Amino acid sequence: MPSYMTVFEDSAPFFTYKGSWRAGHSFDDRNTSRFSEGGYTMTTSVDATFEFEFYGTFVSINGGKRPNHGAYQVTVDDQAFPVQNAFLPAAERQFQATLFATNLTKGFHKVQLRNAAESVRDIDFVSWVGSVGEENEPLIVNTIQDTHPAFVYEPPESWTAQPPQYAAFAGASGHGSNSLGATASLSFTGDAIAVFGPSGPSCAPLYTVQIDNRPVQIFSAQKEQFRSRQLMYYGANLGPGAHTIRLALNATSETTQFLSIDYAEVYSTPSLGANYSFSAALPPVAANVTAPLGMIVGLALTSILAVLCLGALLYNLYLQKRHMPKRGYNSQSSPGDQEMRAYSSSTSVNPTVHVVEDRATSVLQRPQGAETNLNYVEMSESLPLPAPTYPVFNKSSPSPLQNYERDDPPAYPFIGYRSPHS
Repeated sequence: MPSYMTVFEDSAPFFTYKGSWRAGHSFDDRNTSRFSEGGYTMTTSVDATFEFEFYGTFVSINGGKRPNHGAYQVTVDDQAFPVQNAFLPAAERQFQATLFATNLTKGFHKVQLRNAAESVRDIDFVSWVGSVGEENEPLIVNTIQDTHPAFVYEPPESWTAQPPQYAAFAGASGHGSNSLGATASLSFTGDAIAVFGPSGPSCAPLYTVQIDNRPVQIFSAQKEQFRSRQLMYYGANLGPGAHTIRLALNATSETTQFLSIDYAEVYSTPSLGANYSFSAALPPVAANVTAPLGMIVGLALTSILAVLCLGALLYNLYLQKRHMPKRGYNSQSSPGDQEMRAYSSSTSVNPTVHVVEDRATSVLQRPQGAETNLNYVEMSESLPLPAPTYPVFNKSSPSPLQNYERDDPPAYPFIGYRSPHS
């Protein structure tokens, strides 16, 4: 029987918080970014609880262990586990730590975590292991986007394809409605299903979910902070054959509060009648598609314009390069002046010393051993030092040092960005 592990965030509408809970904020906790998706849900109230139900064989709850954390207790199917303590000194604090984990027999389970002290208790994320089908067969997971024809939105005029912050949805696509009684239905073949959508201030304060003729369940997607792609519902052990899930908006206090659908995941196997491509009636696709004439003309004109602009750019670069003066020094000297320029290198290539003299009668004396140390150049004391001169670029008389000038730009120190969290 194929198994799969699912991980869901603390802000999922599928989870139920009872008592006083709130979202963790970065303005009063600089370690918020160290939690999964940069957030968590917390309480300091005694007996505040966190609850959910699932079908599977393993469950894990993760959160923080820090100096201001304290005792908590987990109950699974009315079996209370020993009280645990999440206190750790500041030097040993942990994030995304396992608060509770246990193996279970396959079936439906109800999990509750209770804060047992007047200290901080936070929830980061939850994971569990589910299973479908029979032994030795592959797991099939089909993702169904909100735009798939298998989704039916009623009444159609009450739904929009641009619900609040839909750009953050999977594929930047979603459906939403703020009309009471509006429903979204999905027919599928599979043993388990997970429906995803957003949670936040602009989401449904109350919605219901029903699969086939099973009991109706009530949830709330209204949270303090917005998050997309959150678990709105999870149902499992549905059995073989076709099933239908129906979500309905049952309460809203403002017109800005929407029940929004992002996508669904269906878990199944071949023995349950599933295949690797979701089998729903798709609209026919035209065999021959001809682009409009206006589009063809527009594309042709755009292509011609792009070619002309590229040619003009290349021609401009050619002209600039052709008229660019060559780098070098003017070898002409004013009467009575003497210049000596030396090029030296620390590489294995033998450097060359160029000496430029004019009508002056003084002789440049090279000290003994200068043949092997060309970086050392000395002038006669009787020869006055020339005034500082600057290179003169003259195309008609290039400098003898022209071939040795370095064209590499100067190396500036790199100023990088350092994360405030590093």
